[in-house]
Amino acid sequence: MATFAAWAIAREVDPDRPRAATVAAGLTPVATIVLGAPAPAPLFVAMLTIRILVRSTGLPPKTTDLAVLTVGSILVGDTPWGWAAGILLAFAIVRDAALPGEPPIAAGLWGAALAAGVTARVAVSGALGVWVVPGPGPLVVLAAGLAGAVVVLRPTPVL
Repeated sequence: MATFAAWAIAREVDPDRPRAATVAAGLTPVATIVLGAPAPAPLFVAMLTIRILVRSTGLPPKTTDLAVLTVGSILVGDTPWGWAAGILLAFAIVRDAALPGEPPIAAGLWGAALAAGVTARVAVSGALGVWVVPGPGPLVVLAAGLAGAVVVLRPTPVL
C-alpha cells in the first residue's frame, strides 16, 4: 500500500514525468525500513490533497467530490496522522477556490467542516494525547511556512 501511495503521490506532484513515480515507488521499501510502516489512510488523504493543490486534472473539485472527501477524511481521521492529513486537505479545499475556474459551492464551508470534523474525531478517540506547547524552533518554522504560503507562493494551474 505504501509503495502504491508513493507512486500515486509522485504522479500527482509531477504528472508529466512518470519516472518520478517509479523512483518514489522504488524508494518506498527503503523508507519503510528506516521510518517504519506508514498509516495508509492518511497517505491517501495526502494524495488527494496534492491532487487538489496541484490540480493535476486541471479542474476544480465538484461539490460531490468535497462531500465524499470530507466524510471520508473524517472517518479515517482518528489518529494524529489522520488529523494532520485532514487539516491539510481542508487547507487545500479552501486554497483551491483562489485558482482559476468555477470553484465548488461553499468551498470555504467544506474546508471548515472538514477541519472541525477531523478535530472532533481525533479528540473523541483520545488519540492526540497531551498537548505540549511548541518551542521556538517549530514556531519559527510554522511562521516561515505561513508567510511563504501567503506572500511568496502563487497558485499555478496545470494546463
